[in-house]
Amino acid sequence: MLAADAAKKKSSSSSSSSSSAGTGTGTGTNTDKKPEQLSEGGSFWAPYIRLLPRDFPTLPIFFTEEELQWLKGSAALQNIATLQTDVRSEYDQLSSRVPAFRRFEYRTFLWARLAVMTRAFSVYINVRIYRSLPSVPRPPAPAPAPLCNSPGCIVLCRCSLIACYRRSPSNKQKAKLQAMIPLADMLNHHRLANKLIWGYQDAMDSFALTASASYSAGDQLYLSYGSKSNTALLVDYGFVLDDNPHKSAVIVLKLPYDSPLFNTKMLFFDDTTQYVRIYGVYSHRDTQTAFSVARFICGTADELTPLLKQQSKFKLSDVTPINSRNEACALKLIAEAATMKLNDYPRTLEQDLQLLNSSDPESKDKLSVNIRNCLHVTVSEKQVLTHFASLGQAVVPLLVCLLGLSFATRTQSLAYPHP
Repeated sequence: MLAADAAKKKSSSSSSSSSSAGTGTGTGTNTDKKPEQLSEGGSFWAPYIRLLPRDFPTLPIFFTEEELQWLKGSAALQNIATLQTDVRSEYDQLSSRVPAFRRFEYRTFLWARLAVMTRAFSVYINVRIYRSLPSVPRPPAPAPAPLCNSPGCIVLCRCSLIACYRRSPSNKQKAKLQAMIPLADMLNHHRLANKLIWGYQDAMDSFALTASASYSAGDQLYLSYGSKSNTALLVDYGFVLDDNPHKSAVIVLKLPYDSPLFNTKMLFFDDTTQYVRIYGVYSHRDTQTAFSVARFICGTADELTPLLKQQSKFKLSDVTPINSRNEACALKLIAEAATMKLNDYPRTLEQDLQLLNSSDPESKDKLSVNIRNCLHVTVSEKQVLTHFASLGQAVVPLLVCLLGLSFATRTQSLAYPHP
């Protein structure tokens, strides 16, 4: 999204500081374009570029080694490393295939790439319009009719889509684009934001941000960036939410070599180690997928054969509860994986909470914005992991009791030793 640095939490999220950006600086010639030079001269885009943040100090891609240590154990570290690799690869490929692109330093590309990542809108437009988007600026078409019927509905922002990062059409009718929208990208995130309707309006041939309810003078306008965990918000935008209900963590589920139907199960896996994401609620699709994978890993020949007979219709992500034995084994597998993951963190959940909630002024002063954001990430992840570890300890014995098994039989029935 867009705007002046101070105007938005999202923009305060991040960018390339000159010290950290020096890790890869293009060709190093006198014609190299630096971020600050893009807003100079008579370019049509210069006024817009001048509004963009010059750096992104709260994006973890620019964290110091000391700051990254506060994320030890978190899935965020792998996401950060992947982002660094992807951006560098994009720059290298563009430089090798488009000679004219080499006039831009790597840090300039990194700045632009992160500006798009933290501010762009995903919009869907009619394929006919998608194919005819102009390469030169043009004014938006006149609004033909109101975009909503609610009292007081008003179009707050309209923008013709010119500079877009194009993707292949997702279907025959619509094409998905990443678009930078002036003014609209100044709005902060709120998970409950529902007063604004935004998107590309085919009839107007432009993007429109529309208020569907009344606002009072001085009210802040919010958009929802989506139901994202603090891990995703930090890596992608450079901020976190103190009260974020969308808590998630990544755990590792392992398929034992002595598991029933091991060779058949491996047809659905690339490796015996499966990384799955779990949220604090079972209703989340990712949590359901994690349990589905766990049920499949724990499945016996009798339990899985009816499912596998479906062949092309069978999906690893859609294994619903099979029976009490399998469900107890799946929950046990997830609970053990959550417990193992908690051991990857150098601090306990209680220690993180104590650091965040300390009333000692000196302790609070020692925590920078970046470190506090890291603590919110690890706290969110540990809360989810603790929840499932505790759930397994409480519920698995109850499920075992429903089976009416002896202790020895319980242990043998539910045990799937890791390789």
